[in-house]
Amino acid sequence: VEFVLEPLYKIHSYILGSEGDALKRMLTQVGIHVKNEDLLMNPKPLLKKCLSQFFMNSRGFVSMLVGQFPSPVDAARAKIRHTYTGELQIDAGRAMLRCDRKGPLMINIV
Repeated sequence: VEFVLEPLYKIHSYILGSEGDALKRMLTQVGIHVKNEDLLMNPKPLLKKCLSQFFMNSRGFVSMLVGQFPSPVDAARAKIRHTYTGELQIDAGRAMLRCDRKGPLMINIV
């Protein structure tokens, strides 16, 4: 949280709410270097540019996520077994366990 989320919140809030020197100073503190003309960009493209520098090459981050999280089918099976209170041996239950997109429509209301 301290090393990833706090800088992200700081970058986001400064880009949306600060201007000029204060913004450039904060970006430099977190290792993001922008030109003065970049600071005149609209917030959305500036945020994209700054975050792409912050995360640099995202392939390592994405690879870590892929390795740590189960496939959607495996995760769906586990989630259905944990949260679904209906019968799993009927067509709808089996379709949910298989993540069958041609199965009957099921809606989870929280």
